[in-house]
Amino acid sequence: GIVAIEAGDAWQPIYDWLDEKGFEVKLADPHKLRIIAEVKIKTDCRDSEALADLVRADLIPEVYVPTKDDRELRDTVKRRTKLVMERGNYFNRIKAELRKRRHNTNLNLRLQKTKKKLKNLDIDAINDYLEIVKTLNKRIGKLEKEIKEISGEMKEAQILMTIPYVGYFSAVTIVAEIVTIERFPTPHHLCSYAGLVPEVNQSGSKTVYGSIKGGRPVLRWILYQSAWNHVHHAESHLTRFYERLKQHKHQRLAMVATARKLTKVIY
Repeated sequence: GIVAIEAGDAWQPIYDWLDEKGFEVKLADPHKLRIIAEVKIKTDCRDSEALADLVRADLIPEVYVPTKDDRELRDTVKRRTKLVMERGNYFNRIKAELRKRRHNTNLNLRLQKTKKKLKNLDIDAINDYLEIVKTLNKRIGKLEKEIKEISGEMKEAQILMTIPYVGYFSAVTIVAEIVTIERFPTPHHLCSYAGLVPEVNQSGSKTVYGSIKGGRPVLRWILYQSAWNHVHHAESHLTRFYERLKQHKHQRLAMVATARKLTKVIY
């Protein structure tokens, strides 16, 4: 039989269990299931009925399902990304505590000598945050070691690392998020998947480009970071493109456009 489930936080164990039981499982894109969003009375039962009707009509908008190994790799790089972001949040909290007390905040919080200076200030909140950062560094280091080993065995990652200032972590993250380039018919499809294509609103002859949204947040973040590292350290057509745009656009908009151009290079 055929079973359809909505992609959400808990789809993986359900999908794998049904697959092992011999069912043909269709993973549905919740954003495209407009029929469910338009149901007047929202209940799980009604949602299930609507999904069943779509299955019978062969109208399920399916989501690509990576293999278990690919999902494990995604989880590893995503976990490292989340921990790095969390560490950044604690760095910001430390700087906020320093600002409260009118201390200098122009510090490199990654340096050991900076951490020693901060401990000497004897501020309880900062000492608590430094201990959390220490734990995060330990976990991030462990994951980075795993990812570095993976990058040495991954042909696609090695190719991406030929782009100046795309390191092993960025390369493995990009590969883990894309999985297989063959599922994207054009570079534009990949940019859209990454969430780097702005909304377009057309009215008559007027076209207005809005903000970027949707896509895969981790992929968008790593592409943006890779573009930033590249244009600030390398000399290439991407750097020149960014410098031209920056003259008449906001820096962030110029960087998003450069990340989009980098994504086309990656494709």
